[in-house]
Amino acid sequence: MSAPILRVGKIKATGRSTPQSVDGHLCRSRPTPNADSSRTELNVWLVGSADEKMGDAIEKTLTNARIDPTKLRRDAVLANDVLLTVSPEWFRPSDPENQGTWDDARLKIFTAEAQAFLTKTFGKRVVKAVLHLDEATPHIQAVVVPLMRKKEGSGWRLSSRDMFDPTRLASLQQGWEDRLQPHGVGLRTKGSRATHT
Repeated sequence: MSAPILRVGKIKATGRSTPQSVDGHLCRSRPTPNADSSRTELNVWLVGSADEKMGDAIEKTLTNARIDPTKLRRDAVLANDVLLTVSPEWFRPSDPENQGTWDDARLKIFTAEAQAFLTKTFGKRVVKAVLHLDEATPHIQAVVVPLMRKKEGSGWRLSSRDMFDPTRLASLQQGWEDRLQPHGVGLRTKGSRATHT
């Protein structure tokens, strides 16, 4: 049975997942072994574009929230990479093993539900989002700047740890599951570790 998938990663100024490296993956400007380069033109930008640098989009969002990017810790999580998808058999019920194919009506439902979920959950904190159709299974990768309201209520603070703590992450996963259940997507296995294909 098909299951909803929501995964969150960290984007830091230094290390393996930097704004530049994640942007390269989203835009396909760096080699992506699990993507079919002949189908890259099928990818659809939902928020932002390949032309806008992710680092600039993150900096603009931080500045608008009155957070000085130059005063952040060197190892601060600047943004989070949020992956939304459904297991392959939901996208291609007649032939689950036929990678890189999908039912158009189901893709349309998935895209609309994912966009609504991202907008309702994160709003303007989403700085980039792309529907990737050049890999085995359609999925959306969104980049979210983890801005949280200060406890006093005035102003913002940057905190990936708080935005995606275990309780909030479980709530996000449940929210994603709830959106997709009316469309025939089954229940996720709580606490499971999915493998990216």
